[in-house]
Amino acid sequence: MSFKRAHAVGALWASFSGSYLVPKPGDAPSVFVRRVNKLIELGVGVPAERRTGKIGTDQEYEPADVLEIGVGLSLMNAGVPQREARDILVAYRNTIRPHLDRALAQALPPKETIILVLKPRGFPQSQKIRELRKDKLRSVPAFPFYEPKVIWGSAVTWKQFAADLSGRERELILIGLHDLAAVVSQYLKDAPPVRRGRQ
Repeated sequence: MSFKRAHAVGALWASFSGSYLVPKPGDAPSVFVRRVNKLIELGVGVPAERRTGKIGTDQEYEPADVLEIGVGLSLMNAGVPQREARDILVAYRNTIRPHLDRALAQALPPKETIILVLKPRGFPQSQKIRELRKDKLRSVPAFPFYEPKVIWGSAVTWKQFAADLSGRERELILIGLHDLAAVVSQYLKDAPPVRRGRQ
């Protein structure tokens, strides 16, 4: 099943607004809509082979597309620059997307969760990497993050994961996928109708 952009924005705003009321398409503030639109323009959400590329043609969004945009918003909220969030999601789409599909399709047992784990490659702040690039230090890698991991499990799993970390490995970005997937899935399931027109 696919949806229009207004549905996608509504589902994402339902996830990030923290409101107990289910928002309607058009409720999201303009600054939030612009952030979503920019991520889409940069290539987040719909893979290139499924983009219409035609002016005036409605782009359809699958639930996993919407969830991927939500992960991009979460990365930005965690301090990752917009274009680097795009780079992560596009470069590692084949790693991340199967977990997004599974998170949307599979109900988790109580007290279990899904976490996307990102580890900076050498430095915890991308700004430092950019500064070193200016000095033409060839030893600095071009991409600032290692391939992400997605961990499914309970509190016991996470305690073991934390116990195994040491040194630089503690500089991680963790993005929760379970609640985001649950809200996106439920909103799209009950999505109100959207007026016809370009989305």
